Amino acid sequence: MKKIVIIGTVRPFGNKGDEAIYRTSIRLVREQYPNCKLSLAPPGFETFKLSQFQKSYMLVNEILPHPISLISTIFEKPFRFRASNDPILCLMKFCSYNFSPYVPALTKYIGIGNKRILSEYENTDLFIILGHPLEKVGLPTYLASYFFPKIVLKKPTVAFPLSISRLRYSKLNIADKIIRKYVKALLEKLDIILFRERESMKYFLEDMHAKANVLLSADTAFLLEGSNFNSVLNKLSKQNVSFQKPAVAVCLRTDYFTEYRQEYVEKEVNLLLRSIPTLLDSLIDKKAFNIYLVPMASEDYFVSKWIYNFLRNKKKAHIIDTKNMSCAEVKTLLSQMDFLITMRIHAAILAGSSNVPSISILPSHDLKSVGIMKDMNLSDYSLDLSDPNLVAKLLPIKIKQLCENIDKVVDDMKERLPIIRSRAEKSAKILKYFL
Repeated sequence: MKKIVIIGTVRPFGNKGDEAIYRTSIRLVREQYPNCKLSLAPPGFETFKLSQFQKSYMLVNEILPHPISLISTIFEKPFRFRASNDPILCLMKFCSYNFSPYVPALTKYIGIGNKRILSEYENTDLFIILGHPLEKVGLPTYLASYFFPKIVLKKPTVAFPLSISRLRYSKLNIADKIIRKYVKALLEKLDIILFRERESMKYFLEDMHAKANVLLSADTAFLLEGSNFNSVLNKLSKQNVSFQKPAVAVCLRTDYFTEYRQEYVEKEVNLLLRSIPTLLDSLIDKKAFNIYLVPMASEDYFVSKWIYNFLRNKKKAHIIDTKNMSCAEVKTLLSQMDFLITMRIHAAILAGSSNVPSISILPSHDLKSVGIMKDMNLSDYSLDLSDPNLVAKLLPIKIKQLCENIDKVVDDMKERLPIIRSRAEKSAKILKYFL
């Protein structure tokens, strides 16, 4: 029996987009290899095992600790007798959390060894890494995910539909250059990298001058199957929410919002978000739209509640409690909308997979979002958050443009969706060359 281990780079719960990637990727692999032993190694292993979400992943045979968790265990136990300010312990912890590639060399040098880590993944025939855009805050998890299966274990390793975005700042400092160097070196050693859109693949090959086996795929979330709409309506009724059309979904990100973070983010972005309630009131007044604020991640409730509190027409606006809704139920809800206004690209994907268009508000350095909107023929409705003042001016114009041309926009999306789905299905089919 072949053994396949899927390693995630983000948690499989708390974010509907990430949940959709996990569910569809696991289903694709299981359908392609029904008799394999399939294991899942997500970040937040202990939390995940105790959560209500584990029962949703019955297609996997076992849940394993993520490599970054094992690193933490190795550094805690051998040195627990040392003082917290011990320089050796501080160095080891610094390396374990910030420069994962150094960890095996350091542990071998001081005689700890890697037997514990190796035993957790023994006899694995293939590792699949669920690709995620590199962010500085997630560097240790990102690097550990790729480093252990390919460099330490020397096993066949495939990056499932991956994106690589430009680092946030145009002027790269030394730390940024080191990060990009690590990422490039690791990814070049993988057996194959499946990209979920052309923009990231182009950046990887041309801007980063990488040399690797690559294939254009698509985000597996495009393959997510929706749930029964009546069950969604039942959940909404329990929240005292009635669904009525015409309907617009609004998916905003709290992490762009100063009031939530209690620190200076970007004044212009904050002002953009402050303009949203007035815009939504206008949609209600002039177009009789019903507004549904749909948080895609647990932290997004804050900004949704803030927006709602400043709406004048609260009778036609609702905050959807998605905490106890599956990603499939969220997809079904979004599929009933006329269109979306979103700062979350996976809201656009889940809606787009049902031919519902979106206006995205995301920074241009997020190549994943740029590429996916282009794939869905929605480039004209992709607004660059790098210039929030311009977004504030263009958003009402784009909404008017979309309302006037929605039939043509939907027809164009319908032409693209089968192509995107076909690309996404390649993800599992390509695995046969590495097993």
